[in-house]
Amino acid sequence: MQLADWQIRYWRDPDSARESLEEIRNRFPESEYAHVAAQRIAHLASREHLLEAQNRTSIHLPIGEEDIGLTSVRSGVLPAGDDPASKAAEYVKHLELHPLDCDVREKLAIIYAEHYQRIDYAIDQLEQVLQQPGVGLRHAGRIVNTMADIHIKFGKDLEAARQCLQRIIDQFPNSAPAETARQRLGTLKLELRGKQESLPVQLGSYEQDIGLKKKQL
Repeated sequence: MQLADWQIRYWRDPDSARESLEEIRNRFPESEYAHVAAQRIAHLASREHLLEAQNRTSIHLPIGEEDIGLTSVRSGVLPAGDDPASKAAEYVKHLELHPLDCDVREKLAIIYAEHYQRIDYAIDQLEQVLQQPGVGLRHAGRIVNTMADIHIKFGKDLEAARQCLQRIIDQFPNSAPAETARQRLGTLKLELRGKQESLPVQLGSYEQDIGLKKKQL
C-alpha cells in the first residue's frame, strides 16, 4: 500500500500504483488487504487528472467525519443541484467497471432508499458489500447499522432493523460492533417513534412551502 501511495503522491503514476495494488490482490486473495486494495483501485485517478489537480490552487478545508464504524443515514446525501436519477446511472456504470467499490455501492443504496423508496434495492446493494471477501469487522458493523437505518428511516420497519442488528451479534458476539448493536437494540423503538412523530410536521411544512395545499373554500 505504501508503495502505491508514493507512486501517486510523488511520481504521479497511477498506472504503476494500480499494478502495485493488483499485486496485493494476487498475493493475498480474499483477504482484508485485497479488499482495501480493490477500493483504492476503484478510485485511482488518471495521469491527466493528477497533473491537472497539481496545477490547481489548493483550498484547505476542515477535516470531516472519518469512518467511525457507525454513520447514520441522512437526508440530502447528494449535493444541491445533483439529479438522483443521473447520479444513480453514473454509479451503476461505475460499478460495472469496479463491482467491489463499497463506497459507491453504499451511495447508490441511499439513493434507492431515499429518492425511490426502494428499500429492497438498497438492502441488496449493502448485502453485496457484506458478501465481498475481506470485508473487515468494523466495516461490516457499519454496513449493518446502515441497513438498520434504512429500515427505520425509510421503511418504518422495526423488526427488519432488529434482525439486521441481531445478525452482527450472532456472528461476532464478543466484538465491539456487536456491543454497539446490543446498545442500539434498546433504542430502536425510540428511533422509530421519532421518525413517525416527525413525519406529519415535515410533510406539512413541505406542502406549505411549495404551495401544494389546496385552498380551503
